[in-house]
Amino acid sequence: MIIVKSLLTMVGGLALLIYGMKMLSSNLRKLTGGKLEQILVNATNNPFKGLVVGFLITVISQKFHKADIFISYTNDSM
Repeated sequence: MIIVKSLLTMVGGLALLIYGMKMLSSNLRKLTGGKLEQILVNATNNPFKGLVVGFLITVISQKFHKADIFISYTNDSM
């Protein structure tokens, strides 16, 4: 019984993840009118450019994540 419950929970979580990704994709297309997709295609049409763009996006997102952790840490210690 525990295995069935775990499988159902996992399948439900996966379904929610896929649904959320579809909703996000669809709404981003509506919001940007397809321009964002064209920008990403142009920015990553070459494997080297794709590597550089991916690296830069990762660095930027990691910096924001570290800032969030620092801010939440300082708020908790007050």
